[in-house]
Amino acid sequence: MKLRHLEVENYGLFSGQSFEFESDFTLVFGPNEAGKSTLLQLIREQLLGFRVQNPYAFDSHAGEMAATAELELQAGDRLRFRRRKGKKDVVVGELSSSGKKIDATGLVSLLGGMTPERYEHLFGFSLAELTAGQESLNEANIGEALYGGAVGGLANCQNIRSELRDEAESIFAPRGRTKIIDGILRQVKEQAKELRSQTVKPRDYEQLARECEAANAEVERLRKRVDELRLEEARAARVASALDPWRRSQQAANELVKLSVPPDFQLDGAAQLLRLKTRRAELADDLQRIETDLQADAHDLQELKLAPELLAREAEIRQLQQQIKQIESCRSDSQSLELASTAIKLSVAAKLRELHPKWDQSQLEQFESTIVQRETIERLEREREKLDRDRIALASDRRAIEANIASLQQQLAESDTTELSDDLIGLIDQSPTYQRNRERLSELREQAAELDEHIDAAIAKLNAPFASSLGGRDASFNRNPEACVSMGAEESHASGLRLNEATLPVPLEATVVEFRERWQRAEEEEREAQGQMGRTERELGEKRTQLDKLESRSSVPDREQLLAQRKRRDAGWQIISKQFVDGDIADSETLQTWLGDSLPDDSKCLPAALATSYEQSVDSTDQLADERQEQYEQAAKRDQFIDEIDRLQRRLVSESQLLDHRQRQLAEERANWKSLWAACPFEPLSPDAMLDWLRDYDALTDANTRRRILQHKIAQAEAAVSEFESQLGKAFPDNESNTSILLSKAKQLVDASREAAVRRQTYEEQLPQKQQALRAADDALAKLDVQDVAWQANWQALLDEFAFPHQWDVHIAATILAGLAEARSEADKANALDQRIKDMRREVATFESQARRLCEQIATDVSDFLAEHAIGELFDRLEFAKQAERDYERLTQSTAKLEKRLASVRDKLEETEREIARLMALAGADSERDFQQIAETAQRVSELSRVRDQDAREVKAIRANEDVDSFAQSLQEADPDAIATQQRTLATELKLAEEEVNAALKSQTLLENRRQEMDAGSHAAELAQDLESTRGQLATAVDRWAPLVLAQALMKRAIDKFEREHQPAVMADVGRLLLQMTLGRYIAIERKLDEQGTLLVVDESGNRKAPSQLSTGTREQLYLAIRLAYIQHYFQDAESLPIVMDDVLVNFDSERAKQTLKVLAEVASGVQIIFLTCHEHMVQATRAAMPDCEPLILPGGGLSDAVIATRLAQTVAAK
Repeated sequence: MKLRHLEVENYGLFSGQSFEFESDFTLVFGPNEAGKSTLLQLIREQLLGFRVQNPYAFDSHAGEMAATAELELQAGDRLRFRRRKGKKDVVVGELSSSGKKIDATGLVSLLGGMTPERYEHLFGFSLAELTAGQESLNEANIGEALYGGAVGGLANCQNIRSELRDEAESIFAPRGRTKIIDGILRQVKEQAKELRSQTVKPRDYEQLARECEAANAEVERLRKRVDELRLEEARAARVASALDPWRRSQQAANELVKLSVPPDFQLDGAAQLLRLKTRRAELADDLQRIETDLQADAHDLQELKLAPELLAREAEIRQLQQQIKQIESCRSDSQSLELASTAIKLSVAAKLRELHPKWDQSQLEQFESTIVQRETIERLEREREKLDRDRIALASDRRAIEANIASLQQQLAESDTTELSDDLIGLIDQSPTYQRNRERLSELREQAAELDEHIDAAIAKLNAPFASSLGGRDASFNRNPEACVSMGAEESHASGLRLNEATLPVPLEATVVEFRERWQRAEEEEREAQGQMGRTERELGEKRTQLDKLESRSSVPDREQLLAQRKRRDAGWQIISKQFVDGDIADSETLQTWLGDSLPDDSKCLPAALATSYEQSVDSTDQLADERQEQYEQAAKRDQFIDEIDRLQRRLVSESQLLDHRQRQLAEERANWKSLWAACPFEPLSPDAMLDWLRDYDALTDANTRRRILQHKIAQAEAAVSEFESQLGKAFPDNESNTSILLSKAKQLVDASREAAVRRQTYEEQLPQKQQALRAADDALAKLDVQDVAWQANWQALLDEFAFPHQWDVHIAATILAGLAEARSEADKANALDQRIKDMRREVATFESQARRLCEQIATDVSDFLAEHAIGELFDRLEFAKQAERDYERLTQSTAKLEKRLASVRDKLEETEREIARLMALAGADSERDFQQIAETAQRVSELSRVRDQDAREVKAIRANEDVDSFAQSLQEADPDAIATQQRTLATELKLAEEEVNAALKSQTLLENRRQEMDAGSHAAELAQDLESTRGQLATAVDRWAPLVLAQALMKRAIDKFEREHQPAVMADVGRLLLQMTLGRYIAIERKLDEQGTLLVVDESGNRKAPSQLSTGTREQLYLAIRLAYIQHYFQDAESLPIVMDDVLVNFDSERAKQTLKVLAEVASGVQIIFLTCHEHMVQATRAAMPDCEPLILPGGGLSDAVIATRLAQTVAAK
């Protein structure tokens, strides 16, 4: 399949262009940004589909993204189709022979199911891909190199294999210890053990539940008390906050009653008067400025000078002024044109004399040729060049074919035909399995040694709890610890203890875990109880010390004493009230109790005694209260200390009882722990230590089980290795070398035999092809001789037609005709210059006539000037007149606006005077001084009203939802000192109450935590859920690891299959192409006889080199040869597709680049190649290798004169 024609509607920078491509090799040239990359991407997407998010879809396109292509199929049919970017009818095409319609599905079928990615990898060549490929050859074996060329990217192939291997090994490795799966397996084992150790024990649960309920009730009671105190504290704070704004509001209201202002007077009257006075002054200034501007405009109008006669002829003056530069140019250019015309005529005469000494301009008409005649000469010239070029190329190819035939016959004669036995070949096929068995045996032995060390370490750890040591690892215990003989407690101390899980009465791990948690909890509760009791004792001592210090500093009246004194005062008032108000006489016992020794004998003196005693009682109570008020803070502290000491003493008793209870619980747990191990012949250590001992015992049992499995695997691996080595020794009975040397020798023999067979088969296949090619070359040379005779006849007939001498060859005739055509073209240029001179002189005369007539009509003073100068002067006068006209209009409009503004300012000034008079009348003021006093009073009223309203709003906000009258009554009766005292008292009581709540909450939390810890079922469920989650992670990791291993195996199988089916033929083609590219420096490629099958290159001297020993350019040529060989092999069974190359030869030297281009020309005979470049030297090299190749130059590009001259020199040299 070949791309012959491409019409672009819209794609990138192409819009409406079309391109023609040769069927074999097309060279596309374009500088940077000419669209070379765009054309490359267009060819790919035209064949395989436009991308959805396409960077080449520009917003500036007038239509949709689309292009039409014409393909030449392998069977000779042609397909023309249009592709557009869209969702429906993206491909519409038709086969020329049958008229069959082709859509997108049909096009994919014709392309052999090709995908964009595969096409880019197989048939897209770029310099970056070539560089990556040559670097990858350093590490590739021959299978990877050929397979990488087949999939279009060796580096990509190696990267995929490396990424698959690395990712798989990061998840799991047979000998790994830190991989993902290993870590998950360890985590599963640990979580399973912890889950088995969890049990549910609801002991003491009901008792703890009752304690929790009691603690909850105590917390609720204390919280209610705290809420009540907070409410009282909040109300006291509100009263204290509202007191100052309430007093300011009352004071402002009282002052407002004393002030008065006229009812209609506005509070900002003073500001209004000041503003009006300022406005009056501003208007007066504006009035003065306007009058000044009117006078200036009137003066400017008088000074203006108008010229209406110039304005009337403005169009004519401007038209002539625009012609001034053209007229001046005509005057100056006419002389230079006359000189140029004369020089051209002399040049034409000299050109004719150069062609023939006797020729003049009459020969220009005599030898005038038609387009058909010139094209005939050019065609014959191209045919002559092609005949000479084809003859040279065929002769060179014939010599090369003869050399190849001789080389093939010699290689066939020297090839080895020795055949090896099937047993030896079978051993070589089994060698990878043998190597794996040896590596596996070494790993198993290392694992067994590590396991032995682990067992010894486990036995040493198990010795710790016993009176006598277990001893080292012996056969019975090391191989099977369960087989040890059980012994009694007495015998164990005498002769050494032997562990046996079946007879030693050790508890289960879950039981030990339960005891550990109970032991730890009991110890923690005892420490907590001791700590709490110690803290309470220290706090009680501190409070007592503080109380003693307070009492030692001063004597504060006791609150109980004050209460007793008030009680006595109230009792005296009740006696007085009852006797003197109600009329009831108190009994003598009550009087005696209250008056004591002051009771008079005479009842008449009783009222005076009652009054005196009651007055003394009131004075005494008030004095005591005053003393406590003066020392309020100390009294409050003393009362607080007394209450706290009492509370701490009660708490200390409770905590002491709790500590005794905790100590009894801990002693009981220790006794239970010892009884659990009573049947064992040793004193148990702590639960943590014995739990580790049990786990070590289980680990020892598991280790011995794993060792028995390892011994079985080691025996199997040893048997397999011994069997292979025995068979290998039988294959070499007379050789006593070691297995590695014998195996290497066997591999070399088998590989050499296989490669010799492949090479012989390749030589036998190539020899008939080369002989057929030699016969074809002879036939082609014979056809060239016939074509040469026919060309000579056509050339002689054309010489007779032109009456040229018969001795002229085609190049001389073409040169003569080209010279005559050039002379004729120059003569036509001279005639054209003469006519242009006449036209210029006529134009100057017309301009002078028009200018003279205009000056005589409107400005006779410039009539004698040069026409251009006169028109320039008239134009300057015109511009001055137009400016005067514009100034007149501007001044007229300005005067009208100023007069209108003057009237407006006068009206505003009168209005301002009226406003000032109205404001004075509202204030009832006769002068501005009286007005200012009234304004100050109004300002004070406004300020007091604002303060009153603002403070009232603040009091309302502080009051919140409390009753208005109650809150107002509290504010009226409030005393700042009393409120402060109340706030301090409430703050102290609230702090104490909150501390009690916190203590109760802490106790409640501890009880709740204990109850949750006793419910172990939820924790076990969490552990089970965690275990299932970890097992899910293990399954996920295995699901990730398995496809990676499978992908590695599948990729290796694909490379092996490709190597078996295609390697011999592809290797031969690679060697042939590399031979041509390197000018015979390297003649073949081979496979090294090692395990990797390293790729080797054979030079002309028979030396073999690895790719890493080659230069970068040679490795690029080797990689290019591999890619081209596979493409040729691929298209033997599939429809060919165009190969697109983008500047892949820039790193080659000139000779190898030329030879590589010849190889591409050979490949292009079967597969179309589109070669894109931005380098002119590559165009020259391509033309040197393929003289018939004409570059397709992209829009905006072009070849330099040097490249074109080189092309002409190559054509002459070919003749």
